[in-house]
Amino acid sequence: MKSPPEGPPSSGSSGSRAPPSHTGPLSIRGPGVTSGHTGSLQTRVPGALSSNVGAPSSVRPGPPSFRGGSTQPTRLGVVGITDRIEGVLAQFLSPAVRKSVIDCGVRQARVDRDSMREADLRRLLVEVKRGVQLFVRDQVQLERCVSQLNELDYAAPAPREILIDVRTEEDVLRARSAGRELCIEQMVSDVLLTKIVTAISELGRNIVRYAGSGEITVRTTASPQRAIEICAKDQGPGITNLPEILSGRYRSRHGMGAGLRGTKALMDDFDIQTGPGKGTMVTVRKFLG
Repeated sequence: MKSPPEGPPSSGSSGSRAPPSHTGPLSIRGPGVTSGHTGSLQTRVPGALSSNVGAPSSVRPGPPSFRGGSTQPTRLGVVGITDRIEGVLAQFLSPAVRKSVIDCGVRQARVDRDSMREADLRRLLVEVKRGVQLFVRDQVQLERCVSQLNELDYAAPAPREILIDVRTEEDVLRARSAGRELCIEQMVSDVLLTKIVTAISELGRNIVRYAGSGEITVRTTASPQRAIEICAKDQGPGITNLPEILSGRYRSRHGMGAGLRGTKALMDDFDIQTGPGKGTMVTVRKFLG
């Protein structure tokens, strides 16, 4: 199967190709390179480009392509990519269902039908995987399908993380969405997904209620075990009676003790660092097997 073209042909009569156009800023994150935080929600991947995953207009391109000596981001024809996706889905879904899954994915990912970049491919595949989960009920077949779809996602190295600044309840919802996105990419079961987003909610609300502001980082890890890791950090007043809270002997009028204890019960690994005037950092992990 032919690879999708790297750029649209020139409209001139000579038949030469115009270089791929670049419509968004690029900032490289890698060893020895730093990038400022320009939004309330960022994704990071080791050695790749940082990308803001807020509104579609602020999404930055994925890693640059070096095929043919070009350092511009590859522009991918949506028809070629959807053909590849359909080729995978044809092994598992009927023609009508796979067309519905792809069309819905294109709408939900807000993909430009004329052309899309590598970062858009990731968003499209996330939505396609979401649809596949609804129709492929056999777990073995589902894992095979997702594995083949992941092979198309050469723009999405793993692991990656999403950082969310938390000040309001709306930010907590954004953190939940970030956790849900990573869970879908990792094909986490509905049960584990619910536990993970619930933990994010509890930790985020504690930041809003008791510290006023902070941040939540949601990341995937591969070593020593595959896991979704959540780190909630703030510079608030800290917790003075942590043993009492975790033992269940204390509960504030906002239910802080219940939130921390509930989070600990939901997750496989729980660590908290806090002290009077030192802020609080809670790190939890849910292992994926």
